[in-house]
Amino acid sequence: GEEKTGEEEVKYCKEKMTLEERQAAFRQLLVDREVSAFSTWEKELHKIVFDQRYLLLSGRERKLAYDTYVKSRAEEERIEKRNKLKENREQFKKLVESANLSSRATFSDFAQKYGKEARFKAIEKMKEREQLFNEVKRERREDPARRDDEDRRDRRDSRDGGRDERRDSRRDTRDDRRDDRRDDRRDDRRESRGERDERSRDRSTRDRKDSKEVNRVQKIKDEFFEMLKNGDVRIKPDSPWNKKKKYFFEEDRYHAVGSSSLREEYFYEYTKLLGEEKKKKEKKEEKDTETEAVEKKEDRKDEKEVEKEDEKPKLSEGEKKALEKREREATAMKRREGDVARRQVDQSREWERERGAHAQEEAKQHFTALLHDMVRDPDASWRKTRKQLKDDSRWEMTSLLDVEQKEKLFTQHIESLSSKRKRAFVKMLDECEHVTLTSTWKEVRRKIKHDSRFSKLSEDDKEREAEYDRYITDKLAQAKADFRTLLGETKCITYRSKETLRGAAGDTHMRELKQFLKNDKRGLVLDDLPEDRDRILEEFLTELEKVGPPPPPTATKPLAKR
Repeated sequence: GEEKTGEEEVKYCKEKMTLEERQAAFRQLLVDREVSAFSTWEKELHKIVFDQRYLLLSGRERKLAYDTYVKSRAEEERIEKRNKLKENREQFKKLVESANLSSRATFSDFAQKYGKEARFKAIEKMKEREQLFNEVKRERREDPARRDDEDRRDRRDSRDGGRDERRDSRRDTRDDRRDDRRDDRRDDRRESRGERDERSRDRSTRDRKDSKEVNRVQKIKDEFFEMLKNGDVRIKPDSPWNKKKKYFFEEDRYHAVGSSSLREEYFYEYTKLLGEEKKKKEKKEEKDTETEAVEKKEDRKDEKEVEKEDEKPKLSEGEKKALEKREREATAMKRREGDVARRQVDQSREWERERGAHAQEEAKQHFTALLHDMVRDPDASWRKTRKQLKDDSRWEMTSLLDVEQKEKLFTQHIESLSSKRKRAFVKMLDECEHVTLTSTWKEVRRKIKHDSRFSKLSEDDKEREAEYDRYITDKLAQAKADFRTLLGETKCITYRSKETLRGAAGDTHMRELKQFLKNDKRGLVLDDLPEDRDRILEEFLTELEKVGPPPPPTATKPLAKR
């Protein structure tokens, strides 16, 4: 009843409204449902098919209206995006102008101070932000009035403090800029990763909803097609809907389609498929007919050749054998020629493959040599280093390598440099007499800061401290393992030692045992950590007591459980 009432209302609106008004209503439906101008009609159909305004136009009129909407809306979306980008750039420039920075200020200083501003975040790429910042600074330098103001500000700043203070200030500023750039890169990566994840989650949620609706509509459509195919009435490609629909009124699959116009659209789409299948069948029959005719023609040709063979003069037995021998020789010769040609092709391909591999390896060697000569800083980045490497004449000798291979070799080279400096740093710590298991980084730093290996490891003191902590951790673990090995090699320590220590002479026995262990270098390493040494000794004695006396030398090992 409700469906019929809705159809009557739509029919009434069709009669009262002009075509332009119905087209405008349909376009407003597309706008309200946020139909994308860069999608297809089939993918967007589920958004609008259940709206009453969908029925105001016929199937052909809907397609024409949709195509018109797509063309106009696509251009509107491009213009909106272009205007939004232009507005964001203008707002960013105004932000730079309002910052009132000096001519010495860098983009890192600006980003650190205004990185949380909405006008700053409106520009997505950090590279574009820096370009706009430099563009504003360039415009300010070209303006005489602003340039005079900045010069007066710079002269006033330069008069403050002595030469030493300025030198210290420049050094501190350089360090701060480097730290700011590192923090900016880290924040940008974190922020872009978070935004990208959020967009991906929104997109996946939207896609899941759309896919469910599309699947539901497609299922209804498939069931409608199945009803038409298996119905009692025969449907031809030219069958009219108004004469066939009465045979399906009692079907649930008929009423599952929401509107009569959509049923009619599905029906004619089904008849179109029938027509295409009929054409394919006719083409196949024509092709089979042509093939049969060709086969008959070839059969007649073969019959004529047989007749010609019969008409040839008959040969004697010797002549037949000679003819058969010549034919066998000719066949064998053709076979050998084919084999030789195939072997030559395979051999030439193998040679080409070997030459390509050799040239590739040679290009890798040239690029590795170029890296060894020009890249000696483990903190170098691939983007900046690539520009420097292109200026070298040896860059052309590496043309066989693609960008990914070169970047991979560059990464391996940087890792090699970094590991080499770490090994030198560890060797320096091994040579330093002041480094013990309990030494702090501040104590050791004062002793080794004048060594060149200290400064070569990294410019960041936190990274040096982290490397020192790893060194102490590894050295402590090795010292504990060596001490346990020493306890296992000491024959005077047996399963009765724990019981002896609990007796009256336990303290004396413990002192003698510790003194005995100090005769080995491994027993002296943990002198700075007596609590850890005593704990390891206590655990070892407890474990020996639990195990009990060792088995006699003649005892056999128990058989493994099957």
